[in-house]
Amino acid sequence: MWLNREVPFQVTPDEGTHCIYEDGWKVQAYPMLPWFHAVDTVMSQGSRQMDWSGVDFVASRNTLRKLLRWTKESKPDDFRIDTQLAGERTVVFGQWVERMWMNADKRYPGYGRSFEHESTCAAPGLEHLNTTGHTRIIKYTFGGLTMVVGFEVDAYIASGNPSGPLTVEEATFSPNNLRTDVPHKPYVDVIHAGSQVPQENLVEIKTGKKIRWKETYPQLFLSQTPHLFAASHEQGQFHQIRRLTTNDPEMRELAAGFQGDFSRLRNALVLSRDALRRHKQSARLSLNLC
Repeated sequence: MWLNREVPFQVTPDEGTHCIYEDGWKVQAYPMLPWFHAVDTVMSQGSRQMDWSGVDFVASRNTLRKLLRWTKESKPDDFRIDTQLAGERTVVFGQWVERMWMNADKRYPGYGRSFEHESTCAAPGLEHLNTTGHTRIIKYTFGGLTMVVGFEVDAYIASGNPSGPLTVEEATFSPNNLRTDVPHKPYVDVIHAGSQVPQENLVEIKTGKKIRWKETYPQLFLSQTPHLFAASHEQGQFHQIRRLTTNDPEMRELAAGFQGDFSRLRNALVLSRDALRRHKQSARLSLNLC
């Protein structure tokens, strides 16, 4: 939850080791199993079932961003997507990372994780849990394709609205639901805690001297995150926090400029499904893109 601290304030440099892909580390055999558990749990609360046969793609925002870069850059970084065709229509994109952990570089210190730690707190009802992050799973339509997308949430703005039952478009899962004492077991424990946070309250946090819109806007779009808080600092002394929304004129102008990029992304998604259908006998396919 966003604390809305007054500036200026100082934070220490990021330190230690940071896990890049927590689901992949804690549930190594089936990294996306927590997602399906979350969706099924939320749907069962309303005596409903998720119609997965009506979904075109299940993917992480991270994977979609990499695929988007590949469609538009002349020399993109090499990456891999492990894909699986479920039924005739649904494609599951597994997230793949070269390394699971990242060490803070003391020579070139960053302040992003420290700023987030000092600017947010655990949501009500989750204070007693040792949470290390929060993943939201949403469903939306992208150029006629039904997408189920999971992504890490930085923060949310507290509101006075009473919580209600979650919809499938707002299914949530936090890594605290995993048993951290047995990180390699292919199962999860579901813990019921906290309350609903509306999608319109979600916040993406960026730190630095300028916003890299080439990366930031697709990040907001692919997760349908409406708020961007851009914090400026000098050596960890934060002195300004710009609060932007996707309805701002600046954002609307950016949106128009990215339409071609998103169209290419949609075409790449369709082509990937066509490739899977041609290799249906294996049902699984690893795409190595370079």
